[in-house]
Amino acid sequence: MTGNAMEEGLMTQINNPSHTDPSRVGFLAGAAPALFIVIFLPMFVPRLTGFGALVIGMTVGLLIGVVVTRVFSRKIASKEQARMAAERQRNEAEANRQIAAMKAKE
Repeated sequence: MTGNAMEEGLMTQINNPSHTDPSRVGFLAGAAPALFIVIFLPMFVPRLTGFGALVIGMTVGLLIGVVVTRVFSRKIASKEQARMAAERQRNEAEANRQIAAMKAKE
């Protein structure tokens, strides 16, 4: 792929749902503090082993990742519910309008 074909290929990937997947964001949100803990916690707690820091860091990272993933998932679900409710209301209004038009013809 060269030139215009490459640009078109990239344009089709812009709205790919996997790019904004909640678990992807949650993993990154949990991995950053976990890495920070694994690197810097042994400096402040000298008696802590590397394995202990790793366990603490992974636990904190997991908790943060799960919380962030759930928050993003709930936001996406509530937006989808609002969109579907609005669409349902539009469909009901259109159906009522069509029914009224049919009754007016009688």
